[in-house]
Amino acid sequence: MKRILIALTIMLLALSGAVHAKQTLFVMIPHTEGEKEYNWFNQGLEQFAKQHPDVEIRFEHMVGSALPQRLAAYLIAGDVPDVVMMMQRDLGGMITADHVLDLNQYLSNDPDVRTRDYVASFMEYWSRDGKQIGMPLNPDTGFIYYNVDMFESAGLPLLNESFPNGKWTWDDFRSVAQRLVRDTNGDGIPEVYGYEASRGWEPAWGSWVYSNGGYVYDRATKQSGMDEPEAYEALQWLFDLKNDRIMGPNSPTAQGFANRAMASLATGWSQYSKDSGMRISSFPHPGASATKPAVHVILGPGLLIFKESKNPDLAWELIKHMVSHESLVSLAELTGRLPSRLSTFATWQKQYEEKMGGSDYVLMAVQSGKGMPYNDRWTDMNNLIKAGMNTLWTGTQTAKAIFESVARQMEALVK
Repeated sequence: MKRILIALTIMLLALSGAVHAKQTLFVMIPHTEGEKEYNWFNQGLEQFAKQHPDVEIRFEHMVGSALPQRLAAYLIAGDVPDVVMMMQRDLGGMITADHVLDLNQYLSNDPDVRTRDYVASFMEYWSRDGKQIGMPLNPDTGFIYYNVDMFESAGLPLLNESFPNGKWTWDDFRSVAQRLVRDTNGDGIPEVYGYEASRGWEPAWGSWVYSNGGYVYDRATKQSGMDEPEAYEALQWLFDLKNDRIMGPNSPTAQGFANRAMASLATGWSQYSKDSGMRISSFPHPGASATKPAVHVILGPGLLIFKESKNPDLAWELIKHMVSHESLVSLAELTGRLPSRLSTFATWQKQYEEKMGGSDYVLMAVQSGKGMPYNDRWTDMNNLIKAGMNTLWTGTQTAKAIFESVARQMEALVK
């Protein structure tokens, strides 16, 4: 009898330990979004831990470029993070290899999440072949930002006055940009350019291609669209702005709008805000013509669950917490970037207008948001396009010749 009692006691103690054992949630994020985003995420984890005292958070962050390699190593070792924040371009072949969990199983059954409360273009950006592979946080969208003071000193009406419906064409854009150029000493080199954009940033060149009806790459046919007239003619038009000294020769710098009147920049106020003493406003990209409306390239981080997760349901609870109304309002307050949730727009818009102008046009433009055709070889493809843009900027070859070659090299990567 005494042995039976001892055995029962040991069993009860074991059961008691099992009941109180903590679940471990492994969370990984890149540390390239900036200190503000890192602090926001860390704060969210602390709040989640308080709400779930039986959960132990294993938190790992690293330089963003190292994340894909680290993930691959964890997949091989069988030690896969439950929740990962990452850029879609860094997924590489993980989607094709079927490692990413389809979140539709949660979205269709969780009454706490209403998909209609999220920006449709942002949700589409984080879907692939009908599967919701991630929940968007605050995607970047390339916009035209312009210096209000420079417009006024040039005697030009502001863009919202000239084009109140937010729709303008490439011809309109070139005319406005040309009138903003200033060559005060007559040496043929402007001190102020009408426009400037990064050659390597996807929204800065991709929005021109998309707005001309072009495409970059088709995942279904494995064909590049960079050798199509709609693509290379858009990039040639962009280079001609530079060649005619309407567009500056360099990418936008941290000095703000000291030497340019308009620029393609990421959403958010960053250093281009009233805090810097400048009056900056935002406006949509122009469409190629009246029949070809503007399309804005979007990109940005999302939260994913891998199929190998040991705690997928708990991982979903954390994602819900991070994309909640309160959480995304906090993120918007820190970054100025448009949050993915519609119910947070009013708060974001108020703050945006305090820092910059044109929030209505930001909301309008994201409805036309479209992502890049990310795939297993996107990093290599994107590097080919960047190299092509750099060659174009030298003026030694036409865009047609450059991107016909780039297209062949892109397609060779997937053969």
